[in-house]
Amino acid sequence: MDFHLARIDDVNLRLLHLLQENGRISLAELAQKVGRSETTVRERVSALELDGLVLGYQAHVDWARIGLPAHAILRGRCSADKVTQLAARLRRMPHVTGAYFLTGPKPVFAMLRVRDMQHLHSILREELAGGELTDIEAEVTLETLVEERPPNLAPVPVVDLLGKAALNATSTNPAPVAPARSLAPSSQSL
Repeated sequence: MDFHLARIDDVNLRLLHLLQENGRISLAELAQKVGRSETTVRERVSALELDGLVLGYQAHVDWARIGLPAHAILRGRCSADKVTQLAARLRRMPHVTGAYFLTGPKPVFAMLRVRDMQHLHSILREELAGGELTDIEAEVTLETLVEERPPNLAPVPVVDLLGKAALNATSTNPAPVAPARSLAPSSQSL
């Protein structure tokens, strides 16, 4: 039986969003932003960590100032029996910032940080040529339209499907149906 310490409610979703925006935010500031006591927020954040919803904290680095201003996107093919080897190769490559296996004709999608086109070309030639990834397409971003960010999740509203079905099954002039009750946990503190 799974034992979960954290529940997903409005407050915890807000805490997750705030922690993703700034992993170094103080408990006092978190408490002020979500309208709860510092003790309650400490308990909620601990529960989110213990339950595995918060996996860690990281710094946001300005890679352009370090000399890697360009984002490169790679797409390519890989036979199913070589995906594990390709994943290991991509993990060893220091400039790869993310890689995914997708659906579609070119299911390998990888993101890199590079200095310029020549740097990308050398990575393709020296680290990927003749390997598991074939039919490679490489692109370099011209402009960032939306910075990488956490999703802003809102709780999913509970829909009273039975009430709506009952409403639809009645005559053209139905009696009013009471609003659906939320089955979500209360948004009060712990």
